[in-house]
Amino acid sequence: MQVAQGLKQNPIRVINDNNHPENLAYCSCGMPDHWYVALRATHSNDTSQLKILHNKLLHAALSMKDRNNWRMPTGKDMLRRLVQLAIMEMLDAKRFRQNDAWRVRVAFMGVCDSNWYRTWQPRYELVYSELLSWNNRAYRWMKVSPERIAKSKVVERRREREEYLNAYGREDEL
Repeated sequence: MQVAQGLKQNPIRVINDNNHPENLAYCSCGMPDHWYVALRATHSNDTSQLKILHNKLLHAALSMKDRNNWRMPTGKDMLRRLVQLAIMEMLDAKRFRQNDAWRVRVAFMGVCDSNWYRTWQPRYELVYSELLSWNNRAYRWMKVSPERIAKSKVVERRREREEYLNAYGREDEL
């Protein structure tokens, strides 16, 4: 199937371009919203719904904070900064893969170098890995879905409609 080969590059764009948009909806059916938003932000550069992703990741970071007994400085919204930094890194991975990327992270967080490496980097890695896991799960979900598309009733109904219109004439001809 053509769609399955193209999914290695971009699951959303390939499905949406080569097939009907209903297939994209079918493939993402049942997927959690934050997974889908992470996938769209990464592969389609769609940042229109990042608030959903931000809120869900902040909630996950708060639960990590409670589980791991992280102490946070009062008056500074450090957890929110960690979440924003993780989302920025997901959106612009090239910038954060450079040798001096740690300086960008330190400057964004507003901490000194030693404090970053000792305290904030391990916490950031946990938050960022959670975000990447959502993205990877959504990618896997969409990658498996083309097999389901071929079996879907949506595709079958569309094929039947096309056969009917070809056999009896188009609606605009009638």
